[in-house]
Amino acid sequence: MATARRTAGWRFLLADPEYMEHLVAVFLDGSLVIWRESGQLVFGALFSLKESLYYSDDKAASISRRTVFLHDYMARKRPEIADDPAAACAETGYPPDAYSAMAGIEARDIRKTRDSEEGALR
Repeated sequence: MATARRTAGWRFLLADPEYMEHLVAVFLDGSLVIWRESGQLVFGALFSLKESLYYSDDKAASISRRTVFLHDYMARKRPEIADDPAAACAETGYPPDAYSAMAGIEARDIRKTRDSEEGALR
């Protein structure tokens, strides 16, 4: 199988169409970006992005969860912006509408996690 050939622009050939069924994985700069699962190619770069943005467990916090905590921290650290959601969002780089939508979902997830942890302690 030939190595990827670049052409002008952002498009490049990973494998000739007749070799695609044999493609198992694609690494870019050492990171797995495409892999085969159950005969289908998975867009691993998108998966990894969404995982880092939205998935949290007891060992790792998502970017969304860290943003909520950072937003709250900045509002406590700088009391003059505590009552100004747009100013607090500006401190984290989030547009206010995007932050509000994401923070609402994160708040529900955080409550679910706390409720399940409290249930396990009983």
